[in-house]
Amino acid sequence: MRQILESSREQVIPLDLEINILENYLSIEQFSHGIQFTWEITTDEQLDRSQTGILPMLIHPFVENAVIHGVIPRGATGHIRVHFSAKNGQLLVTIRDNGIGRKKALERKSQQDQHHKSTALLVVQERLELLEGKTHIEIIDKVDETGESTGTEIRVSLPLNDTN
Repeated sequence: MRQILESSREQVIPLDLEINILENYLSIEQFSHGIQFTWEITTDEQLDRSQTGILPMLIHPFVENAVIHGVIPRGATGHIRVHFSAKNGQLLVTIRDNGIGRKKALERKSQQDQHHKSTALLVVQERLELLEGKTHIEIIDKVDETGESTGTEIRVSLPLNDTN
């Protein structure tokens, strides 16, 4: 929690701090739900995690959605993969889960009494708009050959920043 609060006041944080925050968050979610889903967070070798900058808490809401709406309902076989790479002056982030998929998650949500109104993705979108069109988000519903959901993939493209 302290890392999240301290980093949220910064304009840009090192990618290695963002990754550490994500890993801590995933550990807490795993513990609090008692489900041993797995995850991996990787970066391309040429990407310097300590010198690459990222807006704080930009990737977290996507990972949180993957956990809460995807892998938690799936259970112990749930897996989340976050990958960071760089190409053509852009930081590319891919968040992939093997959860129940957006369609089933929406069905579950409509069947439950919902008092919580999620604003995380709206906040992310507002922050990205400040970058004046230099970003791109793509949401892909993954399906197998029978049309059954195999999870969700989010691709985020951001201007590549350094921490200086």
